[in-house]
Amino acid sequence: MMTAPFAALLLTAFAPPVDTPVIFPADFHGRWDLSVEACQRDESGTALTVTDRQIIGYEDTSTLKSARFLDGGSLHVFVENQSSDGDREIQMVIWRSSDGGEWLNIEGDARPQAVRYARCAG
Repeated sequence: MMTAPFAALLLTAFAPPVDTPVIFPADFHGRWDLSVEACQRDESGTALTVTDRQIIGYEDTSTLKSARFLDGGSLHVFVENQSSDGDREIQMVIWRSSDGGEWLNIEGDARPQAVRYARCAG
């Protein structure tokens, strides 16, 4: 039988720190665009760059506020979007394709139909 102090010690030892930042999974990181051909353009108005905490687009930046994994490996996120149109909170579902993960799919408030992005080389 486990004593209460020992159980509390175990829970404390394996609990993540309270201030652990929410980040996008590493396999979402990188530059993405609407097609492989678009990836080859230096100045694409449709490219996205995903970092630990942001999705950076041509005219806007979305900073991750919260994330929750769903069945099948998709990620439900709330982001604070900053653009010339103003700041607003957006929710999205993001997932990698099942064909080796070379596509990133984003659907949500700003994209009611899923938009598919190709991973850019480099």
